[in-house]
Amino acid sequence: MDLLRNIKAWYRLLNTKTIGYAIAHKLIDKYGNPVDYIGKKSPIWSEVNFINANVKESFQKDIDPPYWDKICDFIEFRNTKSNVKYHFISILDDNYPEQLKSIFQAPLYLNAFGNTDLLNSTQNIAIVGTRKPTNYGKFYTEKITESLVNNNFIITSGLALGIDAIAHKKAIELFGLTIAVLACGIDSIYPPQNKLLSKQIIENDGLIISENLPCTPFEKHHFPQRNRIISGLSKAVCIIEGKIQSGAMITAKLAIEQNRDVYALPGDINKPESEGPNSLIQNGSRIILNPKDITNDYCLSHIKEKSVIKTVNITEAEKNIINIIKLYPPEIHLDQIIYESKLDIGEISEILFMLEMKNVIKTCNNGKYTLNFEYIS
Repeated sequence: MDLLRNIKAWYRLLNTKTIGYAIAHKLIDKYGNPVDYIGKKSPIWSEVNFINANVKESFQKDIDPPYWDKICDFIEFRNTKSNVKYHFISILDDNYPEQLKSIFQAPLYLNAFGNTDLLNSTQNIAIVGTRKPTNYGKFYTEKITESLVNNNFIITSGLALGIDAIAHKKAIELFGLTIAVLACGIDSIYPPQNKLLSKQIIENDGLIISENLPCTPFEKHHFPQRNRIISGLSKAVCIIEGKIQSGAMITAKLAIEQNRDVYALPGDINKPESEGPNSLIQNGSRIILNPKDITNDYCLSHIKEKSVIKTVNITEAEKNIINIIKLYPPEIHLDQIIYESKLDIGEISEILFMLEMKNVIKTCNNGKYTLNFEYIS
């Protein structure tokens, strides 16, 4: 399929004023890729009863949408004359992130530079916060990022000044992976102060994405739209500092709606930067009392879902326990192991001790266990 023809069809669908996310998703769910029926005569339009006649007629004509020539020139340059290739990923493509499909008003497509394999990782953790952090906020952003990167988590943020930029930079400094989600198109980095940082993200096997096509104008509502992608890509969101009415708090609200875990760094009750995180903690979000709290909660050490395979001598009893632990990724409570195995606490404790000695499992917080790696018996 021709890339530009495909992009044009998706862009025309979403750029039509009377077509919102709900109608666009309904159309795609029923009729598939818009390249098959937008910009050409198609029998499907006689069946569609949820779009007005004028729009249906317009969709059957091959019309160039706004800024189309600039978009084409940009994509052609990137894919023929630049080392940094442009990627277009629609919600129907295999490499569209699964975790993003389930959110409210999922983006119809993503535009990307860099390592698109990161999109489908289940190890993305978002770190967001104020553009004007305190020294306390800066310090703990670096410490939390360090703990996560050292345990092979991917740092997701919004490439804004302040907390976002600090998290991205620290991940790169530690040779970790990071994803920047932009509110503008990927052709124009905002704020401009972070242009060098965006280049470093790509050079270090990271990823830059936006749901807005390159060379299209930026609008203020793109910020909250961007925030739903940051939280949607992540298994958890960490709020460092921010006022009650802030972008970080919008991200936290969206994360809660998306059933993601939300962590917050407590702060001085006299400082406005602490209002948001303290409010989240008061309302049930997880408090960060140690930079390693998020890492300890998830207790994961696999990178990009590729487990290390090792040869270990395993007894039949140990094998049975391993198989039980596998049923409850990423971690299982001791009580559940006892229930599943039908063994008493003494027998279970002995087996778990031996598996820890063989480095097959490790202990997490609150009496939970997880596998260290896949094994060959």
